[in-house]
Parts: sequence; structure tokens; C-alpha cells
Amino acid sequence: MHNIRTLFLLLFSISIFAQDEPVYDEKDFETFQRFYEKQLKSNKGNENILVLPGVVANRQAKTITIDALATGLDENAPMEYYLVSTIGKEYEALTTSHLKASDLEAAFTFLGISKGDLTDYANLRFWPYGQNISITLAQKSDGKFEPLTSYAYNGQTQTSPVNKWFIYTGSTLTKTQKVNYNAANDTGDLISTYNSDTTMIDVPLQRPKSATYGNISPNIENQLKRKEHVLIRIQLPRIKSTLHKYKLYIQLSDIKTNIHQASYKIIDQDGREKKIDQFHLLLESLYKKLERKELIYMNIVYPAKGSRLALTEISKILVKLADEEYIKMNGLADQLYPKAFLTIPEWTMPTERIIQPVEIVIPPKGEVMRFRYFNEKYDDEGEKILTEETYNFKSLAELNKIMLKRKLWETDTVLFYTDQSIPYEVYQMLYNGIRKRFNNTYVFDIKEFKELNK
Repeated sequence: MHNIRTLFLLLFSISIFAQDEPVYDEKDFETFQRFYEKQLKSNKGNENILVLPGVVANRQAKTITIDALATGLDENAPMEYYLVSTIGKEYEALTTSHLKASDLEAAFTFLGISKGDLTDYANLRFWPYGQNISITLAQKSDGKFEPLTSYAYNGQTQTSPVNKWFIYTGSTLTKTQKVNYNAANDTGDLISTYNSDTTMIDVPLQRPKSATYGNISPNIENQLKRKEHVLIRIQLPRIKSTLHKYKLYIQLSDIKTNIHQASYKIIDQDGREKKIDQFHLLLESLYKKLERKELIYMNIVYPAKGSRLALTEISKILVKLADEEYIKMNGLADQLYPKAFLTIPEWTMPTERIIQPVEIVIPPKGEVMRFRYFNEKYDDEGEKILTEETYNFKSLAELNKIMLKRKLWETDTVLFYTDQSIPYEVYQMLYNGIRKRFNNTYVFDIKEFKELNK
């Protein structure tokens, strides 16, 4: 028995070691170098072609071609990347290359394409921003290029991912003090299957890692063998995409104003301002851009004096207007996101929740505000027991003192319950005071607040 156990452990350790071995060995690196040298020689003096180690950019064809190796990822393994550089993430990627992120950036710059923006969920930037590109992959053995997504499988939809294109973000971290810092030089994230916060090229979807991990894996019907040489080709559109970044200001004169009396102001990324008097004129302006397949990234600025009812009506329409193809709706750090006003009544029932949120009740002016949180535990029969923790407060300063009662609240969600007479600026002020702890926010009518056991 002892000898069998020893043999099992030995075989297990050998298999783990084999999986951890780098895909590129010395022979593969020599092949990589030969590809680079061959391209340098054949394109010498051609001003329309840029050759760097592992990548060739063609200005006339509007293409970027990457030399890579397949990792041979197991068919059931989580696939977080289509392509990584050779710094240790091959175990979760379809392909890998000695290509540096900064050289891939240089290829895009050579073709006249500027960097975009990465997603930043903590600050309500849910969509990657940048030039649309299509990506295909060919095995060197047959030279036939197929969509890169055809080599992946989505376990939820039981098909290959359906995105028609990808987004070039350029992997610039805004948090760093370094000028033009390319984060992917350190992380190796070149083409991701989810919204990686350091990727060079992202999916054109709202896909956080938490909602994607484990769902994407290699497609067994189109599987690549380990160490198989492949070419990845990035194709720019014939005409560069027109990208718009808008701040949409909704203007309501007072708490009694409804959606039909609202006016609008749009400010674009260059600071140009356009005033629109009626909502249907706003829609017409947006649809004209959609007909031309222009991409719109929109932030909403709500009116300080707006009522919850008016903002809910406007938000319902704006959320329906947004889609995953041409209109992307992001949030601003100091503003509630439109979906905050799209609530579900069941969320107000303490006994029915999966996770307990923090709740803040804002009654009519002059009355004391209330903070509530339910602690959960289970009895011997597995029944949930809720213990209420409640505090009254009159100001943001007092609310922050309540926040300090715990180092960690077991939720990132806060539910506001507001009276119809309370303007947006009141709960916006409270939200901004606590959003670093609770950035997932919803706004209910105060009549929906439920006491326990009622």
C-alpha cells in the first residue's frame, strides 16, 4: 500500500510539473526569432510595414499579425485569455507569445489608432472604450483564418462567444503616476475573455471576471494542440469607428417637475455643449448616430431637485435605450447609476434576501433618518434567524460614525428608501459619503420599506 501511494504521489507531481512547464522552449524561441528576422528581411525599406519581435503591422491592409503558440489548454480549463505574453499565465490562456505589450501598442500607433480606456467597476465604468477591431486565428499548418472566438466555448450559452469584434484599450492604468505606463507589460494580458483591468484588448461587453470565470473554456470542436504555431490577425475596419463620450445632464426645475417637462444638455469629450428642449429630440439626435453605426458612451448627471418618481421614469427609458452594441451607459463616481432606480419589490423583504444590504430611510424633511442592517445566523434546523441593528441619524457625519462601528460590513449594497418630497441631492450626498464602502445602490419609495414580521 505504501509503495502504491508513493507511486501515485510521484505521478501526480510529474503531471503538475508538466502543466507548469513553459510553452516556449529554446527551440520554439529560435522559431520565434526566425519569424521576426524573416519579416524584417522581406519588408526592409517598406514604409507601410512595421516589424517588431512577434508582430507585423501593415498600414495598407490595416492589419496586425501576431506570431504565437497554442498552450494546449485542457478542454475543461477556465480560459481567461485568448492571448498572453510569456510571463506565467499560459495555464489560463488559449495562446501565448514572446510579444511585448509595448510592441503591440507600437503596432496600433503605427496604424494611427490611439489607446482607449479600461473598465473600472469600482468607479462605475462598465464598458471598455476604444477602437473596434476584428480578430481571427490561423494554424500555420493550413493558413486558414477563422474568428478567434470560434476557438472558445461558453458553458452558459453552450456556443462559442458571439461578439463580432473586440476593443483596443491599450492597457493604460489611470491610477499610476507613470506617464504612458502600459500595465500589460507587467501582467501579460494581451487579449482577454472578460473585462480584465489591465488588458490590451478587451471584449466589447460588460463582462466582469466574477460573472465570467469558469464559463469560457477551449472549444473541443476547434481545439489547438500544445505548442502548435498559430498566427493571430487583428483587422481594423475600413473606416475608423466614430466614438462619442457624452455627459447627459437632465434638467428639472424643481421637485414637482415631471419627465415631460425636463430639458437636456449634452457635453461631448471636447467640451462642446448642445441643449435639447424635449426628450423626443434627444432620441432623434442619438438615433441619427446609431444609423451611422457610431458608438456612444454616455454618463448621466441627474438634476439635484429631481424627485425619485421623475428620475425613475427617465432611467427606465435610458436603460432600455442602452445596448451592448452601440450605446454604452457608464456611471460617474459622484452620481447614482441609472439602474439604481430600477428596483425589484422582493429586495425589500428581509427574510427573502440572499444577502442582507444596508438600508437607509429618508423620511419627509424634519424627521430623523434611519440606518438598518440585519445580522444573519442559522439555528440547528437550518432556519435563518435575523437580528436587527438599527440607528437614527441626522447628518452625514453621524452616518459615518455608524459606518465605523464595524471594520467590515458583509455587503457592498445599500438600499435608500425616500419620501417623494426628498430631492435627489439629499440621497446623492449620503451616497457620496459612503460609496467607498457601498457602491451598489438602489432607491425605493419609502412606502416599500418593511419592518420585520410585518
